[in-house]
Amino acid sequence: YVLEELFEPSLGQAPPAEDPDDDALATIGRAIKDVAGFFSLTYSLRTLDRSELKTFTYQLAASRAERLTLAPQGTLRALLPEGTAADRLIVEVEPGPAAEMRFDIGTAVDLAAEGIDHLEVRLLYGDKEEDVLLDAAAPRKQASLWHRPELGPDVAWRYEAHLLPGAGGLEGRLTSPERTAAGRVIRIDPRELYQRVEVRAVAQGLPFDRWPAVLVDLRATDPVAGWTATETLRLDASRPEAAFQVRAGLGAPVRFERRLRYLDPRGDETTVDWEETEAGVLLVGDPLPEVVDVQILGSARFGTDVRRLILELRPKSDPSRVATRVLTAEQPSATWSWAAPEGADRSYEYRVTVHTARNEVREGPWLPGPSGKLVVGEGIARLRQVQLLLVGKSPRDLGLLALKVRFAFEDVESGLFAEDERLVDDARAPIRWDYPVADPARQAYSYQLTLVQGDGTMDVRPPVTTSDLLVVQPLA
Repeated sequence: YVLEELFEPSLGQAPPAEDPDDDALATIGRAIKDVAGFFSLTYSLRTLDRSELKTFTYQLAASRAERLTLAPQGTLRALLPEGTAADRLIVEVEPGPAAEMRFDIGTAVDLAAEGIDHLEVRLLYGDKEEDVLLDAAAPRKQASLWHRPELGPDVAWRYEAHLLPGAGGLEGRLTSPERTAAGRVIRIDPRELYQRVEVRAVAQGLPFDRWPAVLVDLRATDPVAGWTATETLRLDASRPEAAFQVRAGLGAPVRFERRLRYLDPRGDETTVDWEETEAGVLLVGDPLPEVVDVQILGSARFGTDVRRLILELRPKSDPSRVATRVLTAEQPSATWSWAAPEGADRSYEYRVTVHTARNEVREGPWLPGPSGKLVVGEGIARLRQVQLLLVGKSPRDLGLLALKVRFAFEDVESGLFAEDERLVDDARAPIRWDYPVADPARQAYSYQLTLVQGDGTMDVRPPVTTSDLLVVQPLA
């Protein structure tokens, strides 16, 4: 600020004769003494020339920053003649730019969580360089540069990210491009220098009662950068999903592979070998989703000729996986279930060993197993199911009171026989019948129709022998 004084100093003059204005001038003199310490000259107020304006200039600099009190409140106002506007005597001066440029530099992420040891930030201004080191313990610091008019206010900066080893994936040092600071606050996000690629293993449709735990082995490879990272994730009922994340260069072709190891309640391991997988969600399901159920029925002379039957079963796709069931008079039936891998053969084989009451052991050969119910006994190889379909006129159209059908089978060589007689309620529905077979060469059976007329007489048709599974019989 420039203060324009309204008085003129008179140096070396003797005081004039007193006049009526002496009292007023003395008052002004006492006020001026309040700021006399700021002037290097002593002013005489005896002679006042109001036609001239004298100025007082005080220069403030950064190196001499201090607080200056020009006069007590109201003193300068009292010096002004009545009716003079004070605003005309005050000149505002615009402050110049600060010579010191101070920067606030910090990180926008958690360096420890990102696996970054530290950041080296470098400020570039002309031939001057200022280095700032940021780490997890000190993620924010300040730095200063002195302004030079010929360089202007723009300051360039860049940084280096030093990656921690063993964090998974890319390691070493990454350098950012040089850029210009838009302001005095700089926030750095080193994630712009790399990418995070993740595989998230999620259990879906996995029965934890059969597979209490699954170990997911993952392997990530960047063939360009030449690094490989591995991780093993564990999935169970308390943790049905887990993630494997690696750090890679921008646009890097990361290749993932996976291997699944299923642990059953006994601790046995079922392995699904290494296969390539994509980044993202990896669904971990039941390794054996197709469950084959076989109902087993023992048909033998238990207690008289047969003490027990030992039944062995195995999938054709995995002959080493043999299951055993024991059938006795007290427990003549059983169930066997096995899980077939997706797309695998669902067929199986079985073998029957007969333990007789005379302590004889007769072991049979491996035989192909039928689907559904399996009947085993003293030489029974399989259970055949046949269907009889009646076509033509209905029993009511023929005036019949009832219709019966009798099935019979006998294999003298194996000692097997079976017979059954049915009363047909609905002639439109197929009539099904099961019978055991010991040898496919001896599986012929017979069926016979009996027509009961309205007057009670019976028309017994001759039996028909066949080995067909589906028989079509016209009624006339």
